Amino acid sequence: MQDAPHIVHRHLSAKALASLVLSTVFCLFPLIPSAAAVMLGLSARREIRADRSLVGDGAAQVGVILGAVGTVVWLSLILAAMFFSDVARSLAVG
Repeated sequence: MQDAPHIVHRHLSAKALASLVLSTVFCLFPLIPSAAAVMLGLSARREIRADRSLVGDGAAQVGVILGAVGTVVWLSLILAAMFFSDVARSLAVG
């Protein structure tokens, strides 16, 4: 009589899944996470100032700064792409 094969149950790593989701969100919709970081950071700073039992003002401030930088960078890239496509189009028409 043969022994039944040993079945190994494998589970997807939560960190791997989170990495995939975040990289997809940041690649497909870069402005949304940046703008959300600014809004959440500002909201957190208000809550921390109102409730002295809360901590994390520094983290909230970093979130606001990095979110603002991300928003400015992506908006600049979008505007530059629009500008240069118009310049290239006008040069081609000539």
